[in-house]
Amino acid sequence: MAEEKTSIKHNLIPKQEVCTEEEVKEILSKYNIKIEQLPLISFKDPSIAFLDLEPGAVIKIHRSSKTEPSSLFYRLVI
Repeated sequence: MAEEKTSIKHNLIPKQEVCTEEEVKEILSKYNIKIEQLPLISFKDPSIAFLDLEPGAVIKIHRSSKTEPSSLFYRLVI
């Protein structure tokens, strides 16, 4: 069985996941946007470089803070 790549285990880097095509469609529909309107992140970004993503992929970032225990952010890989 192939080992699935997950986000870097570090307290300063939030958990990151690659979105499936179905999740991307749901996100775009929910926010009534086009994929090009998502915030961008470079495939060379050190926090996601090990995921070996192709431009066009969408990642989901799980962040937490003192005021909001769980927040989701989406980025389009360029």
